[in-house]
Amino acid sequence: MNLSTSARMVAVISVAATLGGCILSGSPRGGAPLVSVMFITHEPPAERVEVVTVRPYDDAVWIGGHWSARGNDYAWTKGRWERPSAGMTVWESGRWEHEDRGWHYTEGHWR
Repeated sequence: MNLSTSARMVAVISVAATLGGCILSGSPRGGAPLVSVMFITHEPPAERVEVVTVRPYDDAVWIGGHWSARGNDYAWTKGRWERPSAGMTVWESGRWEHEDRGWHYTEGHWR
């Protein structure tokens, strides 16, 4: 990575940090994504009540909806049925957490 690429990367991350939300970007060497945690300045709304539809297949697991970051605000992401990842059986839901800098989201995952 040359100096101008580094400078552009720092500028993009700085702008994104002011807007809130989360950024995932590829590693400069093609490895695992780099994760940058962004904060929203106000508390997420209450969870919505969702109607859970009929299970579409035997091993389907319901993953409830959640508030996602959109700039410095929230947008509802609907729940869905999903097949567990290989070797995984339990979905651990994501969660919003509060720190001094504001609210940030930790994605749900299979375990």
